[in-house]
Amino acid sequence: QESKVTSNPFARLEKKDRSRKQEASSSKKSALDEIMIEEARRKRKRNDHWLHPGIVVKVITKNAGEQYYKQKGVVEEVVDRYGALVRLIESGVKLKLDQVHCETVIPSAGRKVKIVNGPYNGQEATLQDIDVDRYCATLKLKTGVVEKGVEHEDFSKLSA
Repeated sequence: QESKVTSNPFARLEKKDRSRKQEASSSKKSALDEIMIEEARRKRKRNDHWLHPGIVVKVITKNAGEQYYKQKGVVEEVVDRYGALVRLIESGVKLKLDQVHCETVIPSAGRKVKIVNGPYNGQEATLQDIDVDRYCATLKLKTGVVEKGVEHEDFSKLSA
């Protein structure tokens, strides 16, 4: 009995304090886990195909013909997810291109765009601001949601 009396009366309090610290650190960890899970969920919503009818793309291959290189066109039809029938804006020529031979076109601020990849895939938005240094932009969706940090390859100009 005397050993109980001589033991440290604060030992029990220290144990409780340690368990509280562990609970606090585990709750911080779970918040971090939640963020990581949300990020993984967003990444899963990305597709390896991004072409959509009605968007403007730029031809980035010389294989289709030297005269078409760097010309802009409108995707009229998507073929087998990865290909597109593109009508060039200047000449009106129609080309069948694979998506690796095209790139998205970023319009000036205030213009309409279509989100071609990510969690808002397929939705129309208005380009509000372009961050040239980080290769991303701020978009305002039709629903009113403002999405910051959307990468350049995840949206493209809508044809008029």
